[in-house]
Amino acid sequence: MQRQKSSLMLIISTVIVTTLVVIGILYLSGLLQRPSSPESLVHQEGMVHTADMAHQTSTSQDVDARQEEVAERGSEVMPFDLEHTTHLFEKTAYGGLQQVLSNDGDTEQIALIQAHLQQEALRFQHGDFDDPAQIHGDEMPGLAVLRAEYEQVEVVYTPLSDGAQIVYKAETPEVTAAIHVWFDAQLSDHGAHATDGR
Repeated sequence: MQRQKSSLMLIISTVIVTTLVVIGILYLSGLLQRPSSPESLVHQEGMVHTADMAHQTSTSQDVDARQEEVAERGSEVMPFDLEHTTHLFEKTAYGGLQQVLSNDGDTEQIALIQAHLQQEALRFQHGDFDDPAQIHGDEMPGLAVLRAEYEQVEVVYTPLSDGAQIVYKAETPEVTAAIHVWFDAQLSDHGAHATDGR
């Protein structure tokens, strides 16, 4: 009888230890996560705010619909063809680098890119961010700060052989952060038409 109890205890102990080891492996590999309390929630990409500021994860259909809507509005503002160009939004320690490049070296597209980005750079230098607002919405992250603090940003346009670029250099950490979230919003909204250069 004593031997049976010992064997049973050994089996139960083995099962418990094995279960704990498996849970630990799943947790460390990222396949299992601790449940989050409302206080520990952090904002992650793909989350949208509801009216009561609760976080909900957007579906791929929501993202696709948003990107289609942005592409449609973008075609009214940007003269070049989104299907034949790529936007690059590369964050830097001082602000960021934005490029629009022709995918196939089409000289007509390159001329349209250069004319548009040169015009946008001039507008941005004077605090006019109406074109991005028209494409992405007035509530676009970072936009309010850039409009209010435009004098704290150096905006430099440069033509490139396959398109053009704008370099943004902010004078304060607040404006640098605004440029970064502004870039993130554009990367998300432009989808396959954009890259962060990584």
